[in-house]
Amino acid sequence: MADRGKNVLLVDSDFECPTIHEWFRMPSQTGLADLLLRGIPSEQLTRQTGVEGLSLLAAGSEGEVAGRRLSKNYEKELTKWRTMYDLVLIQTPPHSPPLSILLTTCDGAILMVKEKKDKVEEIKHIAEAYKKADKPIVGVIYQKT
Repeated sequence: MADRGKNVLLVDSDFECPTIHEWFRMPSQTGLADLLLRGIPSEQLTRQTGVEGLSLLAAGSEGEVAGRRLSKNYEKELTKWRTMYDLVLIQTPPHSPPLSILLTTCDGAILMVKEKKDKVEEIKHIAEAYKKADKPIVGVIYQKT
């Protein structure tokens, strides 16, 4: 989408295994964890990736703690991002604590399923939650280990 002139934000909220910053050879010293724990606005934490139109909000270095302390800041930022970007992509683990927040603010989901790591029951639970919220799962990315 970014290569088609769209303004895209990619958010890594997989606090257990944050990797998106590595795809772009960027540090993950600050990020979403700082937003959740300290209330730092995302504008101060978001970085350009080198791909025109694609911005990254890394998980941050204190993600393990932040994942357990979701705040209203997260929901406010999600709402704000929808006005600032044409598309917001949020990487979350299957058992993501912010699922209820995501369901109220997202248009749909692309599930990332990791072979031999993600359990079928967890994936079914997420799919059912999106179905109940009338939010489509628009795709699945299957990642071999």
